[in-house]
Amino acid sequence: MRIGLFLPERTQNTNLNLIHEREIEKIKEHIKHYKIDLIVFPECYIEHNNLEELKNKTLKITEKLHAETGANIAIGAGLKEKVSKSEKQKTTEYLLVLSSGKDHWYQKHAYTYRSAIDNKDWENKWKKYLLCTKIDKTKIGFSLCYDMYLPFIAAEYKEKAHLYVNPSFGNVKYNKWAAMLQGRAVENGFYTTCVLHHFKDRKGSKGYAFAYDPYGNPIRLEKCSDEKKYTPYKTGGQQGIFFFDIDPQLAEEAKELLREAPYSWGKAPVYDDDYKFPILGANKDKLIVKITKDKVEISGEWISSTESMKTINDLSVRVLETKQLFKPGIATNLGLKKTGSHYLFISFNEKPFKDKEILLLY
Repeated sequence: MRIGLFLPERTQNTNLNLIHEREIEKIKEHIKHYKIDLIVFPECYIEHNNLEELKNKTLKITEKLHAETGANIAIGAGLKEKVSKSEKQKTTEYLLVLSSGKDHWYQKHAYTYRSAIDNKDWENKWKKYLLCTKIDKTKIGFSLCYDMYLPFIAAEYKEKAHLYVNPSFGNVKYNKWAAMLQGRAVENGFYTTCVLHHFKDRKGSKGYAFAYDPYGNPIRLEKCSDEKKYTPYKTGGQQGIFFFDIDPQLAEEAKELLREAPYSWGKAPVYDDDYKFPILGANKDKLIVKITKDKVEISGEWISSTESMKTINDLSVRVLETKQLFKPGIATNLGLKKTGSHYLFISFNEKPFKDKEILLLY
């Protein structure tokens, strides 16, 4: 199966209504020529201040593109909330996935004005707010941006997906996004991918296209316009469609290895990295993390669910309640206000996950 990632170039004053039509025409040509099965757009590719009109507009563009190319589509849609002039713009994010002729809507969970977690039935019916589809023989799970920081989403897709798609907006640090996507790949045995907007007039807003195999290795992506191959890091700031092929059987093999030895992935180094990551932890000491059913060991220090906070060197570890962990923004604020710049959150939870005990780390 061939996956295409569209990395658009923007300025802060880009008129999206004018540029969409031109972009879509070019995208159609590339989808047909390179035989792309699923084309992924960034988060908030389409935006509007009315939810009904936003969904109608997004669906119209998506259905037309599908009708003319036959491709499956995942496209971000952002609802711009009405705010006063003194307030910062608030957005609620959605993802429309059109696969096998059917449309599916996903609502973002973290760092959005209105979250899926805010829905009254989320706690008891949270699985219905996740989205996993099947295209031919490939099973695909979806989320948006910071949702990949919530491990229960990827964990739910572990046995259901060969590919995890997580479009994001922009203004992210490459090493953070790469590390998270690689981590989700190796711990769940599936491919991971993401694409961003590139804002050429905004500092720190270089866009990238990411793709990793089920063992966490960066995939060389081809670019439609020049047919050269790029590592995820080398896609930075380059507008266009990048694409790669996935093999569901490779994901199945990785999952089987995880079933046989659940912690084996921690011993298997990524053999082909495209970015030199800084060593995490205080004084550049390497952090060694071990996980058991009810405890976590970090560099020889054990942390249990009965503790609220522990300091290891100058790394502050906080144990959060479920509501604190899931509510967008709370965990970050606690970390910044009470623990300093180096912090790690842990939560030991059984509810609302009644069928399993899950330990969440991010």
